[in-house]
Amino acid sequence: MPASQKYPRAMILQVMIFVCCVLICTWFSSCEKVQPIPKDKLAFVGKWNSEVGISIEILAKGRANIIRLSPKSGAEKLDIGASDPTNFRVYFRDNDRLELIQPFNIARQYKIDQYPNRIDDRMVMILNGIKLIKE
Repeated sequence: MPASQKYPRAMILQVMIFVCCVLICTWFSSCEKVQPIPKDKLAFVGKWNSEVGISIEILAKGRANIIRLSPKSGAEKLDIGASDPTNFRVYFRDNDRLELIQPFNIARQYKIDQYPNRIDDRMVMILNGIKLIKE
């Protein structure tokens, strides 16, 4: 039986419309306006280097970049796995979660184990159990 007889045109058209609607909804949900970093979280702004070869650069305008220097064991706790790890939107969920989101909702959530604070003349924070030091 030919495929055209197996699946009526109306059904194929309905599936195509559904897929288009899903793609459009995904696009609009990923295009949210970027919010600047809240005043009570400005200590997170800056470039943070880790011992696992991953740096996170958080900008005051509400964007972030992941920089892969020379990933080592443990890098998977910070890396996102996106082919282009730049221009993420930054969101703080509750008081113990930091979330980086790219268009089409490629995202990574980090547990804030330690807020940025000064230790021996260096700013230090811990995300997902990994210590990051501010440049």
